Amino acid sequence: GGRVPQVKISNLSKHLVFLMGGEILTGCRQDRILAGDILLAPGTKDLLAPVYCVEQGRWSHVSQSFSSKQNLGTPALRARAQEKSPAAQSEIWGKIAEENRAMGVASATGAYQDAYKKEENRARISKIEEKMVDLPRLHADTVGVVIGVGGAVVSTDIFANPDLFLKQWPKILRSSALTSLGSTRAASLDRDQAAEFLRSFLDRRFRTQPGLDLGVEYTSIDSEANVQALAHDDRVVHLAGFPQEEDRIKVILDDQRAPRLPDRLR
Repeated sequence: GGRVPQVKISNLSKHLVFLMGGEILTGCRQDRILAGDILLAPGTKDLLAPVYCVEQGRWSHVSQSFSSKQNLGTPALRARAQEKSPAAQSEIWGKIAEENRAMGVASATGAYQDAYKKEENRARISKIEEKMVDLPRLHADTVGVVIGVGGAVVSTDIFANPDLFLKQWPKILRSSALTSLGSTRAASLDRDQAAEFLRSFLDRRFRTQPGLDLGVEYTSIDSEANVQALAHDDRVVHLAGFPQEEDRIKVILDDQRAPRLPDRLR
């Protein structure tokens, strides 16, 4: 339950639960996208989590609670949600409309997830998934990925350990495959481009704030990239990074007084 910009989340288990920013929550009056990573302590109840609407044209109940179809927002949607800026909601709606048009998706409610329902899209996504689903298993110590579409980096996700990456990979792959359907460029991303994007994180300056439940959030947003990490017990649980798109090359936050990421977390 909750209001449009917030939902209530509880952890009824005896274990830590990780929720990845960008997760699509389905149901209630509108589908929502989780704004950022959350690490839930055992027994946490009714935590108010920030979300954005990803179904602009519906305001009627289809269920009394949210569920997950194991979908993430596309990298562009995740980046806007992660910014948590005053304009984020309108930008998310605009980006959904733009991406749906690029894929020939007609949605009566402006729903992001309608892009997955188009038969042609499902078939093309399935082919990409078949080719890349085992990527994390190529090396036992793989903890993350840099995604490229049309010869350019669109996202990176790095996790605390291979098991956590393996659990999240199907969602990352599926949303990235969807993004590729709207690309008109056939170029590939090379290793040097990916490495350069990752190296840029080392000299970035990060602002910190307590995590929504457990941990500490590290955020760095400027004209080049949008990077956020959630750390717990002096260890990065998840880092998500997105290069700024060409139409967004503007300084949103570029405070040189902010500290760099602590050495122990690099």
